[in-house]
Amino acid sequence: MGNSLQVHVFTSAAANYLPKVRVLFDSLTEHHPEWRQHLLLVEDWSGPQCAALNLNAEVVQPRDLDIPNWRQWSFCHDLVELCTAVKPYMLCKLLVREDCDAVLYFDPDIKLFSRLDDLLGEFSTSSVLLTPHQVHPESSIEAIISQEISSLKHGIYNLGFLGVKADNEGTRFADWWRQRLYHFCRDDIPNGLFTDQRWIDFVPAFFERAGILRSARFNVAAWNMTTRAVSWDTDGSVLVNGEPLGFYHFTGLDSGHHDLQTLKFAGESTVVSHLLERYQAEVSHYENMGSGREWSFSRFEDGTLIDSRWRAWYRNAPESKKIAPNPWLDSRDFMRLPDNKLARANCSVVATKFEDENLGLQSSAFLLALKKSIRKPRVARDLIARVWRIWRTEGVIGVKRRLAAFPKSED
Repeated sequence: MGNSLQVHVFTSAAANYLPKVRVLFDSLTEHHPEWRQHLLLVEDWSGPQCAALNLNAEVVQPRDLDIPNWRQWSFCHDLVELCTAVKPYMLCKLLVREDCDAVLYFDPDIKLFSRLDDLLGEFSTSSVLLTPHQVHPESSIEAIISQEISSLKHGIYNLGFLGVKADNEGTRFADWWRQRLYHFCRDDIPNGLFTDQRWIDFVPAFFERAGILRSARFNVAAWNMTTRAVSWDTDGSVLVNGEPLGFYHFTGLDSGHHDLQTLKFAGESTVVSHLLERYQAEVSHYENMGSGREWSFSRFEDGTLIDSRWRAWYRNAPESKKIAPNPWLDSRDFMRLPDNKLARANCSVVATKFEDENLGLQSSAFLLALKKSIRKPRVARDLIARVWRIWRTEGVIGVKRRLAAFPKSED
């Protein structure tokens, strides 16, 4: 079945990752020249600028994806958040094409090393394909802390890869994911969010045709190196636990985190060292593609660099859209914001939306809680403690907003 599927594959990246995109696309062309390649370029470039990349791929930008209130919405995200938040919109765009049977997503810092026909074969029984960070339990306390606990914070499944079939269940998943990321694609681990990734933990529970890829040859990375033996085959190709390496995820290479993790858990593996050195050389070959290009969404139209606190305030503060209907236009609206207002907005994370809140409904919830607190001292204590905590960090607006989620005690 896998060979007969019409597959579209895409990655999402800003200009700084274009050298890695080129290496990914080179490996896709080598092993699966029949797949249609797409780049979701998270920039705001002209047509000639995109054409100058000279990629054998269709280049799409976020403005082409029919995202509601695109200009306001994009301002609410930093680079990593925006590059991940737009992924389900691109996924939905590809799934409705008549020439599409399945869509595969790969992070730009991934490289294919062999054909993936066995992966495509999983679509015979699955509509969504996921790769867990780990598929075997760790055996040491150090590895449990570094790997398994990290997965509990960032998500069980790694969103460097995602496969979705163009059927009813795959489309239902894509719509659900798009809805979640429109409001809650945030790098906010303390509040249970890590960009697009933590939401995917729900997929096996919410969708019946979720396939978990447990083969050691898929999505090899620093976080699963303890349970995957990487070695040379007799023909010079790379094996993982005796299987041909399918694709390797070079995440964390620029920061040095990948090197530290592999040194800690893979030891002095000459095979892994060779993979890293070869990949770095290939990326360096294309370094001019991304050099000297500032992110399109890093400044106001007046040239002022955007403070990350301003993005958080615009995302979380109910009054922000009225104060700055077009947030990109002028930095002066944001410069006038007092530090205490910015601090409160940065604390107001999960219980907010991108549109104005209905404070009337929240007042009703608050009154209901007050009535119950008269009859139940436990509810009163809980209410007072909750109001005090919110007041200290978010002020009056935060109290009104957050009390809407106050649990209704049973009579």
